Amino acid sequence: MGGSKFNDQKQSERHKGDDRQPDDKVRTEPIFLVAFLKNRLKGCKPYRERGDAGPRLGVRLLNRTTRKVSLTETGKFYYERTVQILTDLDDADRTAGALTTTPRGMLKLYANTAIVRFLLPILDEFLALYPAISLNLHTGDAMVDMVEEGYDLAIRSVPSHHPSLVARKLTPWRHMLVCSPKYLETRKAPQEPADLSDHDCLQYTYYPYGDEWTFEDTAGRRTSVRVKGTVLSNNAESLRHLALAGRCV
Repeated sequence: MGGSKFNDQKQSERHKGDDRQPDDKVRTEPIFLVAFLKNRLKGCKPYRERGDAGPRLGVRLLNRTTRKVSLTETGKFYYERTVQILTDLDDADRTAGALTTTPRGMLKLYANTAIVRFLLPILDEFLALYPAISLNLHTGDAMVDMVEEGYDLAIRSVPSHHPSLVARKLTPWRHMLVCSPKYLETRKAPQEPADLSDHDCLQYTYYPYGDEWTFEDTAGRRTSVRVKGTVLSNNAESLRHLALAGRCV
C-alpha cells in the first residue's frame, strides 16, 4: 500500500508537472507579446489610448483561469500576425540603418557658376568615396527655391536667409576689388573706397547688399560706398570676363 501510495503520489506530481509545462509554454506567448509591444510602443500615444486589444476588437484573445492563461484561436492568429509585423519593423529598422551608414541614391545639387571649377575636384573625390551615390548637378547664379525644385543641397557664394533652410559655412569667401591693366590705361586707379563713385563698377544681381559695397581696413573699421556701372548681370562668370577685358572694376 505504501508503495502504491508513493507511486500514485509520484504519478500525480508528474501529471501536475505535465500540466504546467504546456501552460508555461503557452503563457510565454502573450507575455512575450505584451512585453515586446510595451518595449516597442512605450510612450507612443496610440498605444496608451488603445489599451487591451481584446475589448477594442470585440473578440476574446486570451482564455484566463486562476491557474493558467492560454490563447484563443483568434488570439493565436492575432499573436502570429503581430509577431510578423514586429519582425517587419525590425527589418525596416535595419534597412534604414544601413541606408544611413552607407549613403546611396540620387543627390541633387545646385552650385553657383563661379565656384564650380573649385568644387569639381572635391565632387570627384566624394563620388569615389561613396560609389552608391549618383550626382545630379545643376549650376547657375539664381537663388533657386530648393524645396520647390527638389534640391537636396546648394553651395553658394552668397548667403541665403530663407527661414526654412539650414545653412553651414564651408570656407571664407572674400570679395576683392580688381581691374585689368587695360582699364587703368584710361582711368586713374582708385586710392580709397570713396573713389569708386567715379568708376564704372560691375554689379552682380544677387549680391545681397545691392549697389552698396562695404570695405574693412586692417584696424577693423568699415566704410561703405554706393557704386554705379554700365553692366548689371546675374552671371558671375560674365562679370569676370568683362573685368579681364578691361571694361569695368
